[in-house]
Amino acid sequence: MILKNIHQISAQSTLNGAGDFRMNRKNKSYLFAIMILVVLGGLFSCERETGILGPAPFPTDAEVFIDGFGPSVEPQSFLGTKLDALQIDESEAYSGTQSIIITIPGPGDLSGSTWSGGALVAGIARDLTGYNALTFWAKANKSLTLNSVGLGNDNEAPNPYVVERVNVPLTSSWTKYVIPIPLPAKLPQEQGLFYYSEGQENGEGATIWLDEIQFESLGTIAHPAISFASTSATAYQGSTVSVPSVTISYDVDGTNVDVVASSNYLSFSSSDTSIVTINADGTMTANNPGSATITATLGDNSATGSITVNVDYAPVSPAADPTHDAADVMALFSDTYTSVTPNMNWYTYWTWSTAEVNEFDIDGNEMMIFSKLNFAGVEFADEQIDASAMTHFHMDIWTPNYITASSRFIIKLVDFGANGAYGGGDDTEHALTLSTTTTPALSSNSWVSIDVPMTAFTGATAQSHLAQLVLECTGGALTTIFVDNVYLYR
Repeated sequence: MILKNIHQISAQSTLNGAGDFRMNRKNKSYLFAIMILVVLGGLFSCERETGILGPAPFPTDAEVFIDGFGPSVEPQSFLGTKLDALQIDESEAYSGTQSIIITIPGPGDLSGSTWSGGALVAGIARDLTGYNALTFWAKANKSLTLNSVGLGNDNEAPNPYVVERVNVPLTSSWTKYVIPIPLPAKLPQEQGLFYYSEGQENGEGATIWLDEIQFESLGTIAHPAISFASTSATAYQGSTVSVPSVTISYDVDGTNVDVVASSNYLSFSSSDTSIVTINADGTMTANNPGSATITATLGDNSATGSITVNVDYAPVSPAADPTHDAADVMALFSDTYTSVTPNMNWYTYWTWSTAEVNEFDIDGNEMMIFSKLNFAGVEFADEQIDASAMTHFHMDIWTPNYITASSRFIIKLVDFGANGAYGGGDDTEHALTLSTTTTPALSSNSWVSIDVPMTAFTGATAQSHLAQLVLECTGGALTTIFVDNVYLYR
């Protein structure tokens, strides 16, 4: 087997030319006069046509990989994958002399990864509006299920027009696969031409070959049926409404093919624009508390079913800006101070946690929302802080929920001890509980400023290796908490 590393690029160019130009003096004078007229004419012409010419159109090349990468196409690996998984194979191909070979790492692979994934990205964006499908040929060294393969992912956010097939069966025989494009008109300038992702199956690695990757205009794709991934969504007053991806089923030459597509391919309408507005760019804004039914179309095709968007109350203004001197503050999360834990993980999604975590913005002031909150962990174990010199803990919270006598909001600080490791036998923690009778007291629709001495966390006897913040809601209808200005100070 002959493999060529994708990073080895050779280029060779030559330029040969010769010319002979003779003229007499009379011809020279005549030519000189003509040149003056041409130059003057060009000046007047340029003045007349200034601003008429538009930008050059993007190329419409169909080739992604056909016996080599298409124009300006570059392979890129996804973060955390086997970085050298994709190579060129010159001894195996469906057609021609080359194919792409992808190695799925097995146990003990030197990369330390258990999966491979990456994208074929066009350096110069393509105009794909003339095609209705991405097609490719593939096979594997054994039967397996390819996790995902698609287009619209250029390895950089935001990738608004992703479409993919998931759980694609591969065998040891070359087979052609088709990925229908939901609405080609949305892709006049796309760089994410192809991407894939596959991990170990049954604890084993594998080998996959790809060939003849290209865009096509097929006459065998028909009858799109659109359905939403869920039937309801929650949004907060003033926020952008996020609609989950959709599944689109196609008849491709008599065979059903399902693709998962970004909702950006769809056009939406709202049953109540006072609650949810459909903006000119296709995004949606939650205006006022209440419920609105959102329906959608894909071109001339209506989506099956609808989504009910429930808009809840949100703070109309941010919490008050802190006024402590920055030199006396260790900030975890605040627009006022520089965070000492810039890589803090708000999205831990621990086992048994039902919490959904999102960012929220009011006039440029960022905060976090915890909804469906039973408990949630916020981790900064890789950036543990020594709070032994800090005297107070601060957090601002806001909830739209109705507070009852049984409602509790709990804040827990966890210290990993001198060894800096979870579960090392020297961990300490303490939970601080707020209710309607504590100081401060829980309340609805107003910011509650929690400002307590560090000594209030009596169980956290050591505070020089703080690594976790745990938030919890219990009792009554308390399930949504807005959080801002989390810091310690002296």
